[in-house]
Amino acid sequence: MYARKWLGRVLMIGSALAAAAAIPGMAAEIPGELWETTLQMTMSGPQAFTLPAQTSRTCRPKGEAWNEPPGAPKDAACEMTDVQRSTGKMTWKIRCSNPPATGSGSMEFQGDTYRGTMDMKTAQGDMAMKLSGKRVGDCK
Repeated sequence: MYARKWLGRVLMIGSALAAAAAIPGMAAEIPGELWETTLQMTMSGPQAFTLPAQTSRTCRPKGEAWNEPPGAPKDAACEMTDVQRSTGKMTWKIRCSNPPATGSGSMEFQGDTYRGTMDMKTAQGDMAMKLSGKRVGDCK
């Protein structure tokens, strides 16, 4: 039961991190950039599993700076802290309360691509996520 709850949380976090969030209501008015994002996740421990890589596409405002991890979760159960951005790199920490977990991540940006990792520790085992994204065109 606990593993299913965590799997749901992992999928929610993973989907959020894998997809750069567009600003609601503005997509039709502002030209955007179409990004293709991929997430690969593995969990170790007694209930170890690996999810197949998941790829999705999303539209984000054209030219907008990455001031937080792509698609950072907007969930009250998880909080992003210590988000730091320097030229071409971003790091952060994350803490979730239900179910409890802590972790950290980093991403490197190069032109129209990014690559990164996020590691989390849970009572059920450690999770490792690989993140990548690339700009694939324009959108509205």
